Amino acid sequence: MTRSDASRPTPARSGTQSHDVASGLGARARRLFTFRRCALTLLAAYCAVFFVYPIGRAFVGALQHWNPATGEAYWIGLANFRRIFADPLFWSSCGRTLVYALGATGLRLIIGLALALLLSSKLIHGRNALRSLFFLPSLTPIVAVALMWGWMFDPGFGLVDRLFGLTTGWLHDPVLAGPTFIGLTVWKDFGYAMLLYLAALLNVPRDLVDAAHVDGAGALQTFRYVTLPAIRPMTWYLAVVSLIGYLQMYVPIIVLTSGGPGDATTTVGYLIYRQAYKLFDFGTASAMGVVMLAVCAAIAAVLLRLTKRGEGERR
Repeated sequence: MTRSDASRPTPARSGTQSHDVASGLGARARRLFTFRRCALTLLAAYCAVFFVYPIGRAFVGALQHWNPATGEAYWIGLANFRRIFADPLFWSSCGRTLVYALGATGLRLIIGLALALLLSSKLIHGRNALRSLFFLPSLTPIVAVALMWGWMFDPGFGLVDRLFGLTTGWLHDPVLAGPTFIGLTVWKDFGYAMLLYLAALLNVPRDLVDAAHVDGAGALQTFRYVTLPAIRPMTWYLAVVSLIGYLQMYVPIIVLTSGGPGDATTTVGYLIYRQAYKLFDFGTASAMGVVMLAVCAAIAAVLLRLTKRGEGERR
């Protein structure tokens, strides 16, 4: 037997190697299948516990007279919905909430985009420090922000009145309380919008910007026809997230005004909180929550449809 024949693998050894490879691939496939099955099981359990059950319980509670404090829970049909639709306070709270959500969303997007454009240019020194400074309020708990604003706008010893020599009851005036809450929300959240816009601006095609400059387009024209369409998906995303979040706002109102003065700061979110945890009428609160869920879902669907339409026009 020659040396080349001796070094050539035998059929039995080759078959063993193929069997080992097949066994290894089979074991890897079984581990991957097991991992995916465990992941899907955990995801399904999470959705069932934190989404399906609470939403289903809210729908059932909306059709009941439900008072956990006394243990009462019996079927009354659509009476809760008829009650809230006949309540003028509910409708005024809806209008107030919509104005608040639209105002806060618009200002958040405008300020966030303006700062992102400014900090993405080379005109500002210390851009990293400024980015961190502007983003810092987004990391602050909303209760702490509300308490700070309550101190700043206090008519007796507040920082704002002392700086400008005023004695304005910002949170005690029915006209000024709403804009003050909008300012609180925008101050807390504009840094997050700025950060996302900064990331979106990095993905603007540089060749399109250069082509616009070659064609003689100015800064405003480049922004309008190149930059703005490129960051439109991020704008729609921020609009959807902001609107849905602000339609549910109630924590600063609990901390500062409890819906006052009068009902000037009573939003639907706070109305749900008051109905459930102060009056223990969970049935009416659940009905309001179902209506709010339907409104948020409709707004999200419309905005997402507009987003897809805009992407189709760009293509």
